[in-house]
Amino acid sequence: MSNPATATLSRLRAPPRNAADDYVNLVRRATLAASSHNTQPWKFRLLPGSIVVLPDLSRRLPVVDPDDHHQYARLGCADEILLQAVSAAGLKSHFSRNRGAARRTRLTSCWWPRP
Repeated sequence: MSNPATATLSRLRAPPRNAADDYVNLVRRATLAASSHNTQPWKFRLLPGSIVVLPDLSRRLPVVDPDDHHQYARLGCADEILLQAVSAAGLKSHFSRNRGAARRTRLTSCWWPRP
């Protein structure tokens, strides 16, 4: 009988079959980030050579998080896991964060040069 946790780890460590799989694996890992209230308040935009992390405002919790502090802290967790996943995949990445005048315009980009 196989251990489900071991099977999950094996799938996470499986090498990507192509660039699209590479992106999907990186995003899949980032979605494992800590998320209070289990809301996963992020969206990922896949672009050639980059992944953009955006807030999913439909998952806001205005009663318990009126200033969105926890939402953006959870986005930071997804950012960090994404960067670690990129590094674990052997890719050199660059990271930038853009937070405009309105908090809701925040986005994070992680990109790398392809060989």
